[in-house]
Amino acid sequence: KRDLVTGSGPKEHTGKKVTFNDLMTSSSFKRATKRLAFLDLLMHQHLIENNMTLEDIREEVDTFMFAGHDTTAMNISWALYLLGLHEDIQERVRKELDEIFNGQSLGGQDEYEIVDHGAGDDADGQVHLSDKLKLADVTADQLGQMKYLEMVIKETLRMFPSIPFVARQMTEDVLVGGKYLIPEGSTCTIFTHALHNNASVFPKPERFDPDRFLPENVAKRHPFAFIPFSAGARNCIGQKFAKMEVKIILAKIIRNYRIQTTMERDKLKLVGELVLRSVDGLHIRLIPLTK
Repeated sequence: KRDLVTGSGPKEHTGKKVTFNDLMTSSSFKRATKRLAFLDLLMHQHLIENNMTLEDIREEVDTFMFAGHDTTAMNISWALYLLGLHEDIQERVRKELDEIFNGQSLGGQDEYEIVDHGAGDDADGQVHLSDKLKLADVTADQLGQMKYLEMVIKETLRMFPSIPFVARQMTEDVLVGGKYLIPEGSTCTIFTHALHNNASVFPKPERFDPDRFLPENVAKRHPFAFIPFSAGARNCIGQKFAKMEVKIILAKIIRNYRIQTTMERDKLKLVGELVLRSVDGLHIRLIPLTK
């Protein structure tokens, strides 16, 4: 039987475990002060603390890799939709990407119409573009240069956060504003979508404006005004991976295709399930760019 995540067999697992065990129990590891990677922490719990089994670790890795699929997919869908509505912003992103990649143009050959069927529809509306996007691999340095694209992604998450609410159980009594008591044991729910579209926090919240996330504008807001991945010690452990994934995919699509949509914003009907979706889906057309 081969592992779903790594593709390696039982003997390979055993060999890797012995090697890793030697590393984890070494004095140099115990003295290490650097922040550990996610897998390092899991292996530490298994080999040093003895409170996680290998099966537990496998399940955590599965969750990390696969549970974020719908949230990331919807973030990409909403970003494409908003860029289709605002072609001036789309062109600004494309200009930034052209500068980063020195004007390299590698468009696809076909025109696509992508239909996200929305909530409750079992039909497969996905169009797989991996074979058509012939852009070279993106480096970490290039990702770091995509400042405006990052602001576009954040503004998308502000308007349409993938997870519309988060909940926490209170471990102690908390007095809010000096007059509202939230007792220990209560479940406190924060509606992210409502917070992100609050005009007192984000003026004219219905407007798609990536410049809200310029450093000087971010500095004026409360640090918890924008929480698409929750916040605090129990925030989303996969957010850095998700941000990188979204940035890479959007960069490839924008550099190869012109994005269009005929769906009007005021006609959207949202449904807040586990993931925030459009009831009627999102219709997006990708038209290949020419040199």
